[in-house]
Amino acid sequence: MPARDDGFPSGEFFDAISEVLHVSPEPGMYSAELFKSKKHETFLLSTSRPGEGHNAPLPGTFVVKVFDAGQDDAKARESATLASARARGILVPCVVATAGRFLIIEHLAGENASDVINGPATSDMKDDVATKLGTWLADFHHAFSDGQEWTIRGDSNLRNFIVEAGSGVVVGIDLEESGRGDPDGDVLELIDSILITNPGIYTTAVLETIRWKFSLCGSLLDAYFKQMRVHGHAIERDLDDFLDQLIATMHRLSFRRHAQDVFQEQERDLRDMLHHELRSCFIIF
Repeated sequence: MPARDDGFPSGEFFDAISEVLHVSPEPGMYSAELFKSKKHETFLLSTSRPGEGHNAPLPGTFVVKVFDAGQDDAKARESATLASARARGILVPCVVATAGRFLIIEHLAGENASDVINGPATSDMKDDVATKLGTWLADFHHAFSDGQEWTIRGDSNLRNFIVEAGSGVVVGIDLEESGRGDPDGDVLELIDSILITNPGIYTTAVLETIRWKFSLCGSLLDAYFKQMRVHGHAIERDLDDFLDQLIATMHRLSFRRHAQDVFQEQERDLRDMLHHELRSCFIIF
């Protein structure tokens, strides 16, 4: 495995990366930090010198995702989706290199959207991020639509978006689960992610204390619908049908978190608050 027991990459890892980036593995050439990731060993890699050859990257900081044996399809899918999305003007990181088990992409300075929304940022900043998340999803769905079928980003949760430092631009990352599907799934999962991340519905006894989170869901959905209309997609939705889908999605995901009992206890109040905060999104002026 690339990481030692202490989480630092092994010499084998550095040798392999040197070959991919076309640089010699000299002492002091690299520094690396293990990222927390549920799917893969993922490293933040810093290089101090440029590589050799026309396609070699300049010194800088990169994200290295290490895919296990048998995950070639996932690596190829993510690399292709990132390249295709970027070519279509979607805000995603650039692929630096891909070889063997490694996918190397540019590192984006900033925070993941979960840390921004659930951290000390101002309410205006949080609302701005929610709005940009909705716009990003609409842009992505439109960019890959052929008029009949849709491509979804998959694994649509707050931690898979980066809010860039300084600019506040929202960038989508981790697209290995992208593929054909119903775009509603991305929207529903992202709303769920807003509501369940701490402070969320599973850590709060009284939902009224996190009403601001329900408001963020409204900002996200409103931005999504508006941007889809900008792209020429007719949005004719029924609020109750949408809420049925959302509650079903949240109920399904609650089993992954072993929180189905808590969810069922709060389901009625949850639906009422969602109805109140989302209803304006379904009024077309």
